This record gives sequence, structure tokens and C-alpha cells, in this order.
Amino acid sequence: MQLLCVWGHTERPWGYEVRADFEHGGAVYNEVIQFHKQPSTKTIDACVAVRLVELEARQQVPKETEKNPADIIAALEDEKVALLLENSALKRQLAAKVSTVTEVSDGR
Repeated sequence: MQLLCVWGHTERPWGYEVRADFEHGGAVYNEVIQFHKQPSTKTIDACVAVRLVELEARQQVPKETEKNPADIIAALEDEKVALLLENSALKRQLAAKVSTVTEVSDGR
């Protein structure tokens, strides 16, 4: 990731904005950095440096989060089966409690 240029120093009703273009792998990212008032060159440089770090962090995906879609689907199917079994068991428990309450209220 590298900075291409800083441009578009524009005053807006809500403050001031500066645009910065960054390049990574052939793609250009245009970022808007907003300020409450017209910033100094030093402030712009610092904010652009922070934005560069943020963009680089977004580009780095930890290896452990990369999963095979088939594995994700299989895990979801397993979870679905477990939830259906749990749902069935809860329904049986509820039916047993309702039956007990009905028997008590009928005086049995």
C-alpha cells in the first residue's frame, strides 16, 4: 500500500475535507479525511499517515480466518442438526410440564 497523492482541499459547510489516493495491488483507494477547520500541512500529513496504516490493516486478513466454504457449510449443517435435536427435546420437556399442570388443575 502506498500513497499516490493528496488532493481536493475543500471547505465544506461542516468543516474541511482533504482527499488522498492510495494504491494497493493495482487498485486505487480514494479516501476522504474530514476536519472541523482548515488543517495545517503537518496535520494533513499525520492524518494521511494514520489512514495509510488503517488501510494496510484492512488488507491483511489473518490466515486462521480464511476457511473453505465447504467446511463452513458442513459446520452450519452440524449446528442445524444439533439445534433441531435440542428443539425437539425442549418440546418434549414442555409437553411433560403442560401435562403435569393440566393433571394438577384437573385434580388428578
